[in-house]
Amino acid sequence: MAKSIIPVGFSLGFESDEPKDVGTFLIMVGKEMEEVDTVSWYTWMAAHDDSVPYGDITRRSLVPMVRAELTKVTNDQIIEAIDKLFSIGAFYEIDIENGDLEAFFSKVHMIPTAQCFGRSPDDKDMFRLTIDAGDTWMDVDGWTQAIWFGSHLDGSIWEVCKDMASGETKKTPYEVAQHFIPTMFDMLNNTYGFLEPIDG
Repeated sequence: MAKSIIPVGFSLGFESDEPKDVGTFLIMVGKEMEEVDTVSWYTWMAAHDDSVPYGDITRRSLVPMVRAELTKVTNDQIIEAIDKLFSIGAFYEIDIENGDLEAFFSKVHMIPTAQCFGRSPDDKDMFRLTIDAGDTWMDVDGWTQAIWFGSHLDGSIWEVCKDMASGETKKTPYEVAQHFIPTMFDMLNNTYGFLEPIDG
C-alpha cells in the first residue's frame, strides 16, 4: 500500500500584498507561520478532501486532484509544491497498515477546534462534537473523544493511546491508534481539530 499523506497545521488564509499585487497563503505549523504559494495552498487543501476514503491521499493521487482545481499548472509544479509542504512540516507521510503509527503519533498532538455537547441524543455511548453551535456535528466514541481533547495536554497522541491501553481497554497502544485514525481524518477534513508538531 502506498504511504498516506496527512496534513499538519492550521490555515491562516490568504495574505495580500497590495502594492506588489501578489498574494501568498499562510499555514501555521507549530510556532512557525509559513508562507506558501497558490499551488502549495491548493495542494495542502486537497489533502483535506473528505470525499476521498481515509488513507487514500498519496503523492500520486494529489496530482490530479490539484489539476482539477488549477487547470493551468503542470504536474511538476504540483510535485514541487508537495515537496515544499513536506519541507515545512505541513505534510507527513505514513504507512497506516504497517506500523508507522507510533512514530507519527509520537510527533504530533491534536488541537481541538470544535466543542463537545456531551452525550449524543442519538446514542448515549457516543459524544457529539460541533463546530457551529449544533448545526454541523459528528458523533464520536469515548476513545476518540479522549484523544481529540487530551493529546495536547498529555504530550502526544501516542501518549494518550498508551494511557488508554494501560487502563481497562485490554488493547495495545497500537490498537487504540488504529481505532482513532479513521475518525482523525474526518476531524481534519471537517475542521474539528488540527494536528500540531509537539516540538513546534
